[in-house]
Amino acid sequence: MMEFNKYYYRFLGVNDESVNDNVVVTECIYRDKPLNKRYFYPVIVSEYNEQKICSSSNRFIDICKSRFDGSIQSIEFILDDMRIEQPSYRLRKMRRYTLESTEEMLDTKAMIMTEEIVRSIQFKGDMDIEKFIERKKDVIKEGRQFIITQENTMAALALISDIYERGCNIAVYTNEDYRKMGYGKEVVKGCINWCNERNLVPIYLVEEQNNASIKLAESLGFKLKSREWIISK
Repeated sequence: MMEFNKYYYRFLGVNDESVNDNVVVTECIYRDKPLNKRYFYPVIVSEYNEQKICSSSNRFIDICKSRFDGSIQSIEFILDDMRIEQPSYRLRKMRRYTLESTEEMLDTKAMIMTEEIVRSIQFKGDMDIEKFIERKKDVIKEGRQFIITQENTMAALALISDIYERGCNIAVYTNEDYRKMGYGKEVVKGCINWCNERNLVPIYLVEEQNNASIKLAESLGFKLKSREWIISK
């Protein structure tokens, strides 16, 4: 499995000359790319390897360079300046986990999601199945979404939503009617196996206060690698 350190510095846009600095401000192209086709994180501040790293979109790099000094207060100053342009920006505290060493394939009850499975599920509401399949066509083609169904209902699903610098972001959802049954754990196992087969780094990004999701990750051996303050809409 690829080393997390190499992935993470690239994901933050940190160059070799900056890896030994205590406080780093860097511009990174990934701050302008959406996560899971929905979430933009134009500024990520990471506490990693005794460093404070501020990774910024080109749009906000000047603000970050003038404001960031490694303190929480400086992050709040950056947020205040960004809100002048867009008041909807907010600060989220996150944890980033990975598996440090696992090469073996995990036993899982999860299935790879296919078009046939999608068509067999009874979704809540008036969801357009064809539009859903079209939106998920790359994920389905590459076999990187995993699902557990119960009585033609989606009980849990997880997918590799994005792959940046060989790091695979795992997103998981469990139907509220099927929580605390271990289904979330099973679908995440499918994602781990997908990463292992391709020598990629499984990444589990979670809100600081999401105790259930943190417990799920840690039960599978995920280790906390960094704490992050993410500015997003």
